[in-house]
Amino acid sequence: MRAAQYLADGGAVVLFDTTGQVHFAASRGMIPPARGSDQSGTPLVSAALRTRATIQRDKTYIVYRSGGHSNLLYGQAAWCDEDYLIAVLAEDSVPWRAFTAPRPNTQTSRFGSWWECETCGDSFKVTERGCEECGEPRCGQGHCGCTTARSRSDRTCERCSMVLAPARFEGASTTCRDCS
Repeated sequence: MRAAQYLADGGAVVLFDTTGQVHFAASRGMIPPARGSDQSGTPLVSAALRTRATIQRDKTYIVYRSGGHSNLLYGQAAWCDEDYLIAVLAEDSVPWRAFTAPRPNTQTSRFGSWWECETCGDSFKVTERGCEECGEPRCGQGHCGCTTARSRSDRTCERCSMVLAPARFEGASTTCRDCS
C-alpha cells in the first residue's frame, strides 16, 4: 500500500503468485485488479512468468472480472524470491522511463483543453498548472476545486440572507454571528 502512494498519477502495485493470480493490489486513481483474478494473459505478467526476470512493457493492461481491460499502462515486474511477482502499473510518469507521454483518455495532461468553472460557469482554456491543493485548473476569477468544495459547506443566514462560511455561525445556528 505504501508503494502505491508514491505513484505520481493513476496506477497500481500488484503482488502475484507464480501462476499470475493476484494476491494483493493497492492503487491510486484507478481500479486495481481483483484479488484472485488471473492476469497471466496480460503482456507484462505473461512475459515475467516466461522469463523469471525483471520485465518492462509499455503497452500492458489489467483484465477485470467482467472480461474488460483497463486503459493501456506502462508496467514493470520483478520477482521477489521465487514465489511472488511484484508489478508496478501506471498510466504515465513512470520512474524507469526518461519520458512517458500521457496515455489517451487518462486526462492527466489538461494543457490546451477547455475547462468549465463549477463556481462561476466561465469556460476557459487551460494554460497554467492546476491548484497545488486540489490539482484542478483555475479560472480567470481564481476559482478551482477548492472553491467548489468550500462553497458546498457555506450556509445562508436566516436574518440577513448572506451566504457565509461555516465559521461565521455559532455551532449549528442558522443565524450568523453578526446578526445574533
